[in-house]
Amino acid sequence: MKKIEDNHTLVFIVSVKANKRQIKQAVKKLYGIGMAKVSTLISSDGEKKAFCSQFSRGVYAIFGFYDQMSMNTLTSFCGALHTSFVTPSFPTDADVQFVIQMRPALKGAILSLLGHYKWEKFVYLYDTERGFSILQAIMEAAVQNNWQVTARSVGNIKDVQEFRRIIEEMDRRQEKRYLIDCEVERINTILEQWLQEKKENLSC
Repeated sequence: MKKIEDNHTLVFIVSVKANKRQIKQAVKKLYGIGMAKVSTLISSDGEKKAFCSQFSRGVYAIFGFYDQMSMNTLTSFCGALHTSFVTPSFPTDADVQFVIQMRPALKGAILSLLGHYKWEKFVYLYDTERGFSILQAIMEAAVQNNWQVTARSVGNIKDVQEFRRIIEEMDRRQEKRYLIDCEVERINTILEQWLQEKKENLSC
């Protein structure tokens, strides 16, 4: 097992609901890497302090996660300090220097699948800025291929019954195909509401 020394590498975790011991165990299990230090950062002030304190140790790489709020701060620091940021978070659409994405971009894959399965009419549900970017690509392809696309942003929905109302509306419009580009928890909620709605229809 490779040991990463404290004065060589910063492991940078943003907004992760786990303690430092759990983070170390997870990284060791997933990547076979033993970590001497973990910095957990929640706010932008915390990010600045961590960068200032850790770069004096000779940091040459950062491994971690980002969200929409922390992404700009992280990429700005890495660009200014020419430090690599390695992340398994979903990739951004913008080309950012010094960021190494462990996940492939989804836009091309989604468009290829839609073309392969010949989906010409479907509903696209999304909940993130990344989803909005993919929607733009889908709408451009829709114009070229004469697709009929109904898009709904569900990121701000708090009431689970609202998902059912969307499903019922789509049923009335005879929509049969759904492309759901959401976080796993929200996908589960949508599917649960869909199943419940179908069960109630069958029992009538």
